[in-house]
Amino acid sequence: MSVRVLILHEQRLFREGLRAVLHGRGDLDVVGDTADSATALLLIGETSPDVMVFELWNLARLPRAAHGPPLVALGEDGDRPQVARALQAGVAALVTKSDSPEELAAAIRAAAAGRIYVTPRLCAPGTPLVLQAAPAFGDPLRALTSREREIFTLVISGLSTAAIARRLDLSPRTVETHRGHLSHKLGARSAADLVRFAARTGLLPS
Repeated sequence: MSVRVLILHEQRLFREGLRAVLHGRGDLDVVGDTADSATALLLIGETSPDVMVFELWNLARLPRAAHGPPLVALGEDGDRPQVARALQAGVAALVTKSDSPEELAAAIRAAAAGRIYVTPRLCAPGTPLVLQAAPAFGDPLRALTSREREIFTLVISGLSTAAIARRLDLSPRTVETHRGHLSHKLGARSAADLVRFAARTGLLPS
């Protein structure tokens, strides 16, 4: 089953270039393209895209449909400081215009599957950030329970499992269980992954 893609970009040649790039991948189908936000809203209703690709600088003027598709943002290599703001605003995937067509395709597929994807060019240490839960507007932790949120905050603050257990009056085994659940939901394999996620989504304690 193909992923239906809508393209929003002001330059016609750029839109046609993206069409050509995506057309060569059998599972990606461009169902429409436009230069303006108002038309994008109409096309969302008419074509029911699975993903919309747009340029990151246009985030503030992006159309907000009640049941809009996941968003894939195209940025520049120097846009790393914008990653957290974009994720908090509801963007599901970020790539740069220096990335390969394969990287863009991977980001589109991830967004369509409900995951967060950030290209290695916009995150350290040089590997893609891929998380299982796509962000809700303004709430990157919406998939977690209140206890998992509490433990997430303590983990990214640098506390060990034993210290968290003492702080919350829980057994270390219970804390490990909650850590496993929240890590699975966020697609993190280690405490370092959780810290990187917190940094990119603006949740890291100052």
